[in-house]
Amino acid sequence: MKSLSSILQPAAILLLSIVFLSLSGFSVKVLAAQWQVVPISLDLNKKTKSGVIAVKNTDEEVLQVSVVAKEWTQDETGKDQYTETNDLIFFPKVLQIKPNSERVIRVGVKAPAIKKEQTFRLYIKEAVSPSKRSSQVAVALQFGAPIFVQPLEENIAGEIADIEIDEGSISFSVKNLGNKHFRTSRINVIGKDASGKEIFNQKLKGWYVLAGATQHHEAMIPMNDRRLLKAIDLKIITDQMELYKSIDLQSVGKSSPLSE
Repeated sequence: MKSLSSILQPAAILLLSIVFLSLSGFSVKVLAAQWQVVPISLDLNKKTKSGVIAVKNTDEEVLQVSVVAKEWTQDETGKDQYTETNDLIFFPKVLQIKPNSERVIRVGVKAPAIKKEQTFRLYIKEAVSPSKRSSQVAVALQFGAPIFVQPLEENIAGEIADIEIDEGSISFSVKNLGNKHFRTSRINVIGKDASGKEIFNQKLKGWYVLAGATQHHEAMIPMNDRRLLKAIDLKIITDQMELYKSIDLQSVGKSSPLSE
């Protein structure tokens, strides 16, 4: 069997969920889907009110997929939430794609975004063919393509806030103060000693931060570095901007609050 990395081309497909159902003992064989979604996201605006997403079948068998739209929001903790919606128009809802060919899904929005960006996910789910079913496992693969409907006037803004330093850790929030999403590609928590020398650099995973939403993060501070620690820099790279915050631990009245 080919590896997942060789079958799923990273520029063309993002695997969001794999459901495994074992029907006999603990022996599970993974069946990898040989299909791609291009592009993997879609931007709509006042000029571009509709678009297309192609589903490419690179397998030697007929592929059948179903399509469902969900409104995409984030709660107060930054966790993604998905709800039923009729605001996104798409067709067809079921596709049958011949081997080594492709079909397109046409996508549009009923009403344009005015003040705040609208965000959706278009879920494309594979139906497992009879030939790929076995007595051991049934696998369903799906991909949720982000659909962004941009506001009439864009306002991109963000900040680092809610910083708390506890015994051995630092927590903080990334807030989207604008009306359009951004995605954090790199989050660095950098510890420095009294001379300004870097003594550790923790790298955290980023994600989408939707308009008006807040993402919370926490990093552990290495035990061996706590006594030398005098400052912490937070550096966040997004696809829209860079955010930076420096915390001088000595200025808050403690030369090393993590040394105990």
